[in-house]
Amino acid sequence: MRINLFLKNLYENNKIQIIIFFLLIILCCIKLNKSYSHLKKFEDKMFFEDFYLQYDASKNYKIYFSAAAPDFRPYPPTTSLFYKIFTYLSYRKAALIFQTINLLFAGFIIITCFYLFTMRKIADLNFTIILGMLFFPLNESIYLGQLNLLILSSILLSLLIELYFNSQYKYCLIGFIIALGVSLKIFPLVILAYYLLKKKFTPIIYFLFFSILIVLATLLIFGYEVFDFYFKNIMPHTANSWVILSIENQSLLGLYSRIFGNTFQRGFTGIIYYPKLIKPLYFLSILIFIIWTWKIINKSNDTIYKFMILITFGLLVFGLNWAHTFVLAFPIIIYIFYELIKNKNYLYLIIWAAAFLLLSHYFDFRNTAIYGLQHLLTLPNYTGAVILMIILNFIKIRNNLK
Repeated sequence: MRINLFLKNLYENNKIQIIIFFLLIILCCIKLNKSYSHLKKFEDKMFFEDFYLQYDASKNYKIYFSAAAPDFRPYPPTTSLFYKIFTYLSYRKAALIFQTINLLFAGFIIITCFYLFTMRKIADLNFTIILGMLFFPLNESIYLGQLNLLILSSILLSLLIELYFNSQYKYCLIGFIIALGVSLKIFPLVILAYYLLKKKFTPIIYFLFFSILIVLATLLIFGYEVFDFYFKNIMPHTANSWVILSIENQSLLGLYSRIFGNTFQRGFTGIIYYPKLIKPLYFLSILIFIIWTWKIINKSNDTIYKFMILITFGLLVFGLNWAHTFVLAFPIIIYIFYELIKNKNYLYLIIWAAAFLLLSHYFDFRNTAIYGLQHLLTLPNYTGAVILMIILNFIKIRNNLK
């Protein structure tokens, strides 16, 4: 009882929470300064690894989208279009500007989660910041110069517009934002399912319109040959590429590829070498998740809940999930925590904590000898996402019973 009283007083004491807030901001600044100081040592060498690769692919697209391309295969040409503006700057300036933008997106994500999901007290903001600092996928997305924070921001911005924006341009904006997100990575496409289920086709039409404009702009800048090479030479080989076969790929496609095919690190280490099983099993799994998601999502009229379900669904079916990809689960983590608190489902907080621990840590299996069914253990972050989906299902069942 004394512990509960102490926590309650701490939660409601705004003066203490303001002090904690400023201490957290100082801690974040110190952490970032150390990171940037470390990166300054590299000068012209490759740092912010993922940003460097995409920057270089956009700058030297005639090499990367050709038979002379290096082992690294870039994202689609529409992604290179996004990076094109950075190529007019020196790499160092471009990287620092991109990372500054990434930090702004990280702040937007934390503030949006605080506003949408919590009780909106200073203590809730502090708690959200602390979880963000502890969340490895968020930190790695910043450190590597990944696009994940932009992707997640586009989804949350679409959610905010859906909830609070009543202008006649509402669906035009949503269509544009989703089209922009999909041009970078396909993940935001799952949000269109929300409008399909509601039989609202206007944002989908706008999405298609802006997607065509983005493709036309890409064709204008890079030329037809780039698209032709990407779809004829890069796309068909994606399923057999090292990023899919790597033991770091925490997706069902990666798992099936390692069990019935090869691993990038060690060759064949699975149960049986039968690659023809991989895609049928993967597509069957997607079908099962579609049915599961359809049943859950149709039981609710809550827009926020549906968005959280669709983001989780995307993580479960996406074929390329490295640790940093799971930053997309961050709003779901915050949402579930406060839903459990509001409904006094304290027992499920233990399960929530297990999911957070699985999602918020990096498990390095690259130097571990793994064989057969042991590959099931190589999906800790993915398992955390599955647990989130189960808790989301539980939340809606309990709410429907009330």
